[in-house]
Amino acid sequence: MSCAPFTAPATARQNHQAKPPVNSSSAFFAPSAAFSFSAKISHLLCFGSNVRQKKSITSPRSNHSRPRPTPPPLNPSDPKQGEREYYARKGPAGIAHALGKPFSDDRCKFNLSNLAALFHLLPDSPQRVLHLGCGVGWLSHILAQQHHEILGIDIAPEAIAAATRRRDEAHLANLNYQVGDYEGFDGTASFDVVLFFDALHHAEDPAQAMSCAYRALKPNGVLFAFEPGAGHHDAPTSRQAIKEFGVHERDMPVSLIFALGKDAGFRRHLALPHPADTLAELYHPAYHTATDQADLDLKKIDHTGQITRQVARQDAQSEIALLWK
Repeated sequence: MSCAPFTAPATARQNHQAKPPVNSSSAFFAPSAAFSFSAKISHLLCFGSNVRQKKSITSPRSNHSRPRPTPPPLNPSDPKQGEREYYARKGPAGIAHALGKPFSDDRCKFNLSNLAALFHLLPDSPQRVLHLGCGVGWLSHILAQQHHEILGIDIAPEAIAAATRRRDEAHLANLNYQVGDYEGFDGTASFDVVLFFDALHHAEDPAQAMSCAYRALKPNGVLFAFEPGAGHHDAPTSRQAIKEFGVHERDMPVSLIFALGKDAGFRRHLALPHPADTLAELYHPAYHTATDQADLDLKKIDHTGQITRQVARQDAQSEIALLWK
């Protein structure tokens, strides 16, 4: 399912036009005949290297290796009621909005960037993909159009009903849906890929969900997790979703995903920056304000340097998690 939008990385969600000029531009790139563009780039790369060396000291990951306590559900006798009834309570307008994703959502650019990353990471050959917490299936539908064989699982019956209607209208024979709790999914070594896309943080028991994902994968299969990082639980949209719908809204940084994956049996993992960070920094409206060609070249180098620093920093809110069985 997909409830409150998770907190996008700061570089992806800020209005860059409102930013003050980056200090590094004046500090690193003061015009000088003796200071060549290659020297400027070298300076940037050295800065990124220094940040990477400090990462072991300043990294925020160590604070998020295990789940934080969460408030009790609104209905203790049925802790998943919020997720199960979410789309019923959202009604036809909410379902229509979800079906229109990624374009209907205010995080369109962020989700499109993640989709591009997923398309690049998936093998070219058709894969058997298990999409856990698929909601109304907007992403499952797109993956099926890319010729992958998809099984989408969601606990909300109204979501699966909407997804199935759309599938039937499109005559996608390689796309199937089931109403079910992904924390209890029974599939053994059946899938090449398991996907959590804005879904694992809604689990009542993330460890159980990760164990089910592990069992469902074939040997050498891969799990992709596109999840919110630290601070999501306390974001205003999350607090509102908890209050209004009684859903789970957990922090889910990659450090926690990796810890859960290790306990489940995954043997290696990788964290990659959200592409939205890179795209928002490199394809920047500040280029329109350049006064001449030299200024334009300097702006490009400056924003390229920002990307170098982002990749070196890799904070807990800006990563995609990959885990291999």
